[in-house]
Amino acid sequence: MPSPTMSEADVMSAFAQDCVDIYRDWQREAPARRRSAIQDAIRTVTRSTALPDFAFFFKKMDAHMNGHFDAQNWRLDINSLKSDVHGLTQADFVSFCSVLYHEARHGEQWYRCAQGVLAGELTNPWLDGIDVRPAHIASTMYFPLQIIQHAEARGRVSWNKYKVELPVGTWFDSVWGANRVHRGNVLTHLQTMYVQYRALPEEVDAWNTQFAVEALINPLLAGVAQHVVEAADPVSSLRDQHAKVIGGPSGLEAQLKQVKLKHVVRPESSGKVGALAQGHVAKMADASKAGISEQSESTGFRVRELVKTQNNLIKQLAKSR
Repeated sequence: MPSPTMSEADVMSAFAQDCVDIYRDWQREAPARRRSAIQDAIRTVTRSTALPDFAFFFKKMDAHMNGHFDAQNWRLDINSLKSDVHGLTQADFVSFCSVLYHEARHGEQWYRCAQGVLAGELTNPWLDGIDVRPAHIASTMYFPLQIIQHAEARGRVSWNKYKVELPVGTWFDSVWGANRVHRGNVLTHLQTMYVQYRALPEEVDAWNTQFAVEALINPLLAGVAQHVVEAADPVSSLRDQHAKVIGGPSGLEAQLKQVKLKHVVRPESSGKVGALAQGHVAKMADASKAGISEQSESTGFRVRELVKTQNNLIKQLAKSR
């Protein structure tokens, strides 16, 4: 049985719900966890529609961009300036998610066109209906070969469904067929031909799908309280703060060196005790370099460390006597 398409309500609704879950925990999660959640939400869409999974590449893009579909690499490029920001507004979040769905929809458009070519029903001068081998189609349509092979494996039954439900022929004519020259000109002069760009068949469909997703996400977010968490300090900042606590004339290292024991230290045992103290100071210095002892910023913690160190020294001294 053919799988649903990305324009079907159930698929869009499931994606919208996943987006709500991501938004709720947006500030509580680290950027890497957010990226993973975004990828999972899109993978759920591709797998429910029997599309091949996209590769993902997070990178810095212009501030107005959210993402882009790279057909030649079957990849979604995603703006890390959006995914990694701690305080993304609700409006920006909705735009971010819906644009990614828009770009994924382009992937479905390209894939359905490939299915039509494999069925011998979509042709152009380079795809004359005779040589429909996957390798030839991949090189002509600028697809990865494995994507064409994936489409071939889906068979004719799937194509018979999609050619009726979706305007695949119109998309094909715009990108690879009779209107490809017009499309190329529009994309080359996008700033001055934006109206024509929005009128391209594949863009009309992708924008309509995007707006449908936004219409589903917005009311769901109306009743959602985001877990608000203060932005975490960068690791470099934590290391600097820790270094100030550990080092310096009044730092913990200096205080440890100034610890004076009231017990008389035997000459033969002083070496052991001194080695222990030096070892402890060295460990604290190593911790400072690694930035792993943020709790030492607390005065109480510093006092406990001093007392603990002194007690350890006394115990070692008692054993050695």
